[in-house]
Amino acid sequence: MGRTARISLLVGLVAGIAAGFAGGWWGHLWIWLALAIFFAVGLAMTPLTPLAEARLHEMRRAAGLGIESPFGISGRGERTRPIQKSCSVCLQPGIQCR
Repeated sequence: MGRTARISLLVGLVAGIAAGFAGGWWGHLWIWLALAIFFAVGLAMTPLTPLAEARLHEMRRAAGLGIESPFGISGRGERTRPIQKSCSVCLQPGIQCR
């Protein structure tokens, strides 16, 4: 799981807990069920990640794309390819990003 996904999940979890305190919902069953489902889904999906990644690598290899990150960043945060000369925000070739 990428850094952005981890941060998003953490923000969602903290916001949900804060909303539980703000609304005084800790005495209700639904908030406990929501937290249990949140963690159950996370635990159930964790062992499936290598299977999905292996399948993705297999499809990318079959298409001749290789298995590097589509963003050009390795797992250690190193850039695996040079930054493109076109603007990545508007995706128009020839426009230099500042």
